[in-house]
Amino acid sequence: MDVSCVTIRLIEADEVESFRRIRLEALRVEPSSFASRLEDGRLFRR
Repeated sequence: MDVSCVTIRLIEADEVESFRRIRLEALRVEPSSFASRLEDGRLFRR
């Protein structure tokens, strides 16, 4: 991965639900990449 093209920023309020869905999918697909579990992430449903 070329880190020179990576941008880190805070998400906006209208992006929270999209970020949540992407994170839960990542937890489902690659659970060993995270310190939390999919079940933990589901506790934060809206």
